[in-house]
Amino acid sequence: MPERRWSLQRGAPPPPPASPTPLPVAKIALLVMVLLGDIMSLTVVLPMTPFLVARYHDGPDSTVGYYSGLLGASYSLGQLIMNPFWGSLSDKGRRPVMLFSLVASAFWIVAFGSSTNLHVALFCRFANGLCSGNVVVAKAMMADLTDSSNETKAFTFIGMAFGIGGMLGPLIGGPLSEPADKYPNLPGHALWEARPFLLPCLIVALYMLVDWILAIFLLEETVTQSRDAAADAEASYGTVDESNESQAEALGFVDGAKAGPAAPEGGGISQLLRDPTSPFKLVCTSFAIFSTCMSSFLEVFPIFARAKTSEGGMGLSLTAVGLLQAGTGVSGILVVAAGLFPMMCKRYGVPGVYARALVFSGLIAYAAPPILAAFSTSTPWLGLIAANLCVSITNQLCFGTANLMMKNSAPPELAGAAIGTGSSIGLLGMAIGPIWGGSLFAYSSSPDAPLGVVGKGRLFFVVLSMLALTNGRLAFTLPPWPADGATYSFRKTRRLSCSVGSGVY
Repeated sequence: MPERRWSLQRGAPPPPPASPTPLPVAKIALLVMVLLGDIMSLTVVLPMTPFLVARYHDGPDSTVGYYSGLLGASYSLGQLIMNPFWGSLSDKGRRPVMLFSLVASAFWIVAFGSSTNLHVALFCRFANGLCSGNVVVAKAMMADLTDSSNETKAFTFIGMAFGIGGMLGPLIGGPLSEPADKYPNLPGHALWEARPFLLPCLIVALYMLVDWILAIFLLEETVTQSRDAAADAEASYGTVDESNESQAEALGFVDGAKAGPAAPEGGGISQLLRDPTSPFKLVCTSFAIFSTCMSSFLEVFPIFARAKTSEGGMGLSLTAVGLLQAGTGVSGILVVAAGLFPMMCKRYGVPGVYARALVFSGLIAYAAPPILAAFSTSTPWLGLIAANLCVSITNQLCFGTANLMMKNSAPPELAGAAIGTGSSIGLLGMAIGPIWGGSLFAYSSSPDAPLGVVGKGRLFFVVLSMLALTNGRLAFTLPPWPADGATYSFRKTRRLSCSVGSGVY
């Protein structure tokens, strides 16, 4: 089999399209609905987690952070194990994988809500993560349905789905948990008293079943379109013109005649990870660090908000925590309505937007909550909403740009596997984040911890900000996004070059 490596496509660049390809709005809307269900199954649990742990765990209150972190990590660990499988399987057919994942996820979120034991809850969250393959499949289907002229606009809707899911999940999970205590006249009082966290999980499961019914009748297979694009790419092989070697060297992909060693024989994701000229490994590494920061903040913030003011927290109720987190999800709608994502990508390039969002989160978003808690005499609602809003916007920008970079780091026939592998590497961070974040907050909020000014949980936010800033510095080393008319290609080294759709970043 011919060896492959990454390089700038040589010869005359293809002419830019006269106008963007129209988006298949109905198909993308259905994908966003399915993606929203998976996101809600994650976010509906966020506000209730420390309260569930406190109810079913007999240890001291200072240990809630440790067990909350384990509960949050179990879902991501399940995704980490199975996402490469779902991504690779979806390259053979995306529709069956999506339909199965919807039903299985609905079952396990109900099982979690029905649990009255911490160990059972941990198992159900892990099983839910194992079956939660639609985040990968929906992104892969969106990649199948777009090209270089409309992909930035299409992937904006991924950020919108995360924003809306980040709003609806806590809005359901916070106010509707423990309904027997809050709404004594609600029908089914005995059930809600015995299963205090079932109602919000049941609502999310019903939504996913509606998605399943719609997908049965409306969802079309898209993997054949990706294969057609790959076939067109194979047909476009031609003779390499060496005149653009200096341009490739300037962009940092090829070092002139001293190009790095070609990848070993064979194709696939393993080759992308080994190829020293491919940005795929760097994108995945940075995405893993970002995911660690994001998941640790999402997991620790409810613990911080629930903790007593004497421990550095805010002393808020479950309903207040849910409403506070829900309010920040509005940013998903604002980002789309204002056209912020494509506007920023056009100005700074996709990697530039990603790096700037990381730096902003480290300097401002992650640092704000402990500062507000330390210097406020009453609950600083506006400040906390603003801080969460900043985190939510930067998360959406990072998710959208990272998915674009992962998608464009592989030829069309590997799009699902590339997104699945990249997402799984990110999920490694999402599995680590809640554990280290919850543990660090629990340790630093203990009155026995000799930490001085960084006590009362503040050490977690300091470390989180430093990690985000370090990742931002790493992201600024990514190669620039291809300029108009230039593409990066997955090239056979037998002096043949290939353009694959939008090119490969």
